[in-house]
Amino acid sequence: MSEILQVKNLKKYYTKKNIFGKQTSLVKAVDDVSFSVELGQTLVLAGESGSGKSTIAKMILRAIEPDSGEIIFDGTKISGDPSSLQKIRMEVQMVYQDPYDSINPNMKIIDIIAEPLEIHRIGNAKQRLDMVRQVLHEVKMEPVDEFMTKYPHMLSGGQRQRVVLARALILKPKM
Repeated sequence: MSEILQVKNLKKYYTKKNIFGKQTSLVKAVDDVSFSVELGQTLVLAGESGSGKSTIAKMILRAIEPDSGEIIFDGTKISGDPSSLQKIRMEVQMVYQDPYDSINPNMKIIDIIAEPLEIHRIGNAKQRLDMVRQVLHEVKMEPVDEFMTKYPHMLSGGQRQRVVLARALILKPKM
């Protein structure tokens, strides 16, 4: 198998400031982290709250810029340039632990799940609808047509988690 992700010497530090803006301390959220993931491999980042797990994931997707280090996804170094960002944001999807914070409460389920397809200009309206139906079936949200027209507040916590999972899977990410 080949490496799909390499993370080398990743660092992210935050400065704490007092109410007057003076630096009081330095928080090493991520300090010299390195790992690699093979295609098909499962990696678990475990640690207590505040240990940097989410920060690492956000740096991989470049939602947060690392202070230093290197991220290589599928042979391409991921930097802040738009072409590398487009590739990683299409092929790597993150599923947040709390579905309440990661889906727009004012959008119908069909629109929440189809949004990544629209962002990446994948398919026409009919193809997108078919893809949404398929992924809802895959995450066991049936009857599919009934769930598509609902809003998040109409769903249970487990159903919302499946919506978040369906949204991540709709692009068929590598990771």
